[in-house]
Amino acid sequence: MKSNATHPAFGAIVLAAGVSSRMNAWKPGIAVGGIPLIVHALIPIARVCKQIVVVGGSQFEKLEELVRGSGKLGKADHQKIEIVENKKYTAGMFSSVKVGMARADQSNDGIFVVPGDMPFIDVETYRTLAASFQTIPEVDVFVPAAFAGTGAREKPGGLKKGHPILIRQRIRVSILQENDDAVLRDVLKERSFAVCTVDDQGIYLDIDNEADLERANSKYKRALLAPVTQNANIIATKSQSH
Repeated sequence: MKSNATHPAFGAIVLAAGVSSRMNAWKPGIAVGGIPLIVHALIPIARVCKQIVVVGGSQFEKLEELVRGSGKLGKADHQKIEIVENKKYTAGMFSSVKVGMARADQSNDGIFVVPGDMPFIDVETYRTLAASFQTIPEVDVFVPAAFAGTGAREKPGGLKKGHPILIRQRIRVSILQENDDAVLRDVLKERSFAVCTVDDQGIYLDIDNEADLERANSKYKRALLAPVTQNANIIATKSQSH
C-alpha cells in the first residue's frame, strides 16, 4: 500500500502479552465460535492495515504457533503480521505498546493500538477511524464511541468510548520516550483527539473473565455482532484525554 495524502497507510499494534490472571485459561487461545480470540481480533485489522505487529509476552511461543497456524487468515494476511516478544511484559501494557511502536514501520501514517482480547470490533470501525484520520489532519488521536445499551441514545453521556485507538506517526517518538510503566491514556492526554461515533458495540466488549466469555459465546451464536452499516460521525475534537 503506497502512502500519500489521499491514501494514507496504516499499521496496527495488537497487544497480547498478558498473563490472563482473571481467566482460568490463556486468553489469546480461547475459542469463540471455534476461532481463537487473537485470530478474531486480527481478521478485520488485516483488511485495513499494511503491517500488523502482534506483541506477545506470556506464552510467547504458543502465541506464535497459534497465529502462524491459523487457516482463518489468508496468505496475504500472514505476510503482514510480525510477532514480537516483550521480554518486560510484566511491567505493564504500556511496555508492550512501546515494543510495538518500536517495530512499527515509519512509513505508516497512522497506527492502530488494540488489545488482543477484543474479538468483535467490526472492520467498518477501523475504516471509520481511517476516514476521520484523512478528514482532520490536525488531530493526533482518534477514538471510537458507541451507544451502550437500549435507550442510550436518549441519555446524556450515553456514548461509551472504546478501541481501537488510532495514533498519528508524528507522536510515535514521544511515546517511545516514556517510561515502561506509564499509562497510554495519560501519555496522550495533552494531544488533540477526535471521538468518532460508530454502530459497533464490539469496541468495548473485551474478554476479562469467565462471565465475559459466556456472554461473548452467546452473542456470537445469536449473530448479534454481525456486520452492520456504520453511521459514523465525528462528535468531538479536543486537546484532552479520551
